Amino acid sequence: MVVSLMLFGVTSIYVALSFDNIFESKSLLHSSNSSSSSVGSGIPSPLASILNQPSGSENALFANQMLVSRDFFEILYKSDVFASQLLAYDYYDKEQLSDNFNSSLIDIKTLKWKKNKPAIELAHRIFLSKHFLFYETSERSFFRLTIRHQSPLIAKEWNDLIIKEINNYVASYKENSAREVLSFFLPAFELEKNMLIKTGIQNLIMAKYQDIAFTKKTDYVFSIISKPFIPIKKSSPNRPLICFAITLMGFIFTLFVIIAKDIILQNRNAK
Repeated sequence: MVVSLMLFGVTSIYVALSFDNIFESKSLLHSSNSSSSSVGSGIPSPLASILNQPSGSENALFANQMLVSRDFFEILYKSDVFASQLLAYDYYDKEQLSDNFNSSLIDIKTLKWKKNKPAIELAHRIFLSKHFLFYETSERSFFRLTIRHQSPLIAKEWNDLIIKEINNYVASYKENSAREVLSFFLPAFELEKNMLIKTGIQNLIMAKYQDIAFTKKTDYVFSIISKPFIPIKKSSPNRPLICFAITLMGFIFTLFVIIAKDIILQNRNAK
């Protein structure tokens, strides 16, 4: 039994050391008030319903869904550097504080792929399952973004990048939507004769121009409350726990084998 436990103990150490260190960079975000103020009060339907602008929290919920979408991920994945950091990463040298990549997949100097990039479906699945975590905290309108990576430098870099890109992405989407509305109502404003409806169209046009102005904010969707940082300590794996779990399993397995062996011998002797 002692030999078996020693064998499982050595195996547990080997298994624990085979896992890469994972670092987490976290940021705390708050949904910005990126919508225009309510205008057009007293304007009859259907114009009044159009004038209802989304609140900052609604923009944040919209961004929450976009963050996990393939369309948004495609923006990140266009970069060979990001793709290399995701799929061709080798190890982090904590002595040199440097990142190392798989030279068989990419050119180390340029981080350009030697062959075609892996399919975006695979990359997207890996990113969401291993590296990305985003959720609303218990306090309304506050969101936590966590990026996991073998490199603490890349974890922080990705956190910064995602905050910047999601603000730009949603702002661009909302700006295009506002301009589409304007392209319809600007000519209609010139042709409309009914003063009540014309006033409503004018208020709507003003609201849409305000929306476009808001999209120029760098924190259109999320304001940074606690900015991303370079983590010093790894978040996983918990190697002592892995060693303990495997050794415990080995103990239970060995004990089971011994008991089973004794039962078999007793049955044979009874015959």
